Amino acid sequence: MPTSATVWRPPISPPSGAKRLPTKLFWNAPGRLPRRMAAKLMGRGQKNTIIAQLVADEPRVPSQGSGLLCVFEGKRKAHLGVLMSGSLSMRLRRGLPRAAAVAQLALAMSLLAACGSFSSKKEEPVGTEQPNTIYGRADQLLSKSSFEDAAREYEKVDINHPYSQEARRAIVMAAYAYYKAGKYAEAVSAGQRYLTLHPGTEEAALAQDIIAKSWYDQVLDPKRDQTNARRAAQAYQKLLQRYPDSRYAAEAGNRLRILRDLLAANEMTVGRYYLRQNNHLAAINRFRAVVTEYQTTEQIEEALMRLSEAYMALGIVNEAQTAAAVLGHNFPDSKWYKRAYALLQKHGVKPQEHEGSWITETWKGDGRAA
Repeated sequence: MPTSATVWRPPISPPSGAKRLPTKLFWNAPGRLPRRMAAKLMGRGQKNTIIAQLVADEPRVPSQGSGLLCVFEGKRKAHLGVLMSGSLSMRLRRGLPRAAAVAQLALAMSLLAACGSFSSKKEEPVGTEQPNTIYGRADQLLSKSSFEDAAREYEKVDINHPYSQEARRAIVMAAYAYYKAGKYAEAVSAGQRYLTLHPGTEEAALAQDIIAKSWYDQVLDPKRDQTNARRAAQAYQKLLQRYPDSRYAAEAGNRLRILRDLLAANEMTVGRYYLRQNNHLAAINRFRAVVTEYQTTEQIEEALMRLSEAYMALGIVNEAQTAAAVLGHNFPDSKWYKRAYALLQKHGVKPQEHEGSWITETWKGDGRAA
């Protein structure tokens, strides 16, 4: 093909589903790629604003058939036709008048801009399904125990129709479906999103309950890390504070008591370990946490006795006496009081409260921290 002539070829049809990109002009040699791009036209801001960048230091220009290609984005890559044959940079080197070269470039740009009209397929509008249709499909999936699929359908309502009547309840239902599917992180996230957007609505208590249950179902035994137990306890405490008259309050109260006893048992497990290792200060910190934070749990009696034991080992007799005295006053028939009494008697002292002791200031005798 002679390089001095401009030959136009009809473009081929674009691939199915192709979309027009910002206008780009590439130089390409048939059979191989050039070492550098000789010219590049790019749309910036508006489609009619085009910047031309000529690279004059191209080391070698193909001798035949450099072409301008329309490039489309679609399911597969394809160039849609050769618009111009011959090399502009070669024409410039051969001394083609500048006006002719610029005119040729402008003509190529106009043809390139027409590439956007090759695609005949229009994009489908987003969210064409009605929100009640999507919500109904999610309810059907939920009734069939396809919980994860149902959750995704509920989320579609919120994503595609955020201002519809169904969108608000769809968020909390997505949280419930994720919880039933065992996707606890997703359930907590959806529940928290609902409370952020709709804190004072009727379903807010349900969202808080889902969050608490998601943490509760991940609780481990007392010998393991109790991060999830703490989070569950905080969630149930929040439910009782914000929604005390809700249908979920009674169960929340029962589970909160179980969680507090579990957390106290964990503190006791660690405290006993430190006590066996003769790390009395670390042990005291654990037993002290039970006395100050979990006075209503079953662990409180042993915690007071262990405090008496640890303080005696350190020679802090007044605190040991106070711990035993508080234990005897509140639980006179406890086996732990008998052990604490025997321990003090062995060292020639008896249970006695001392003013200024943190145990006296903390313990009020009614199961609450001071």
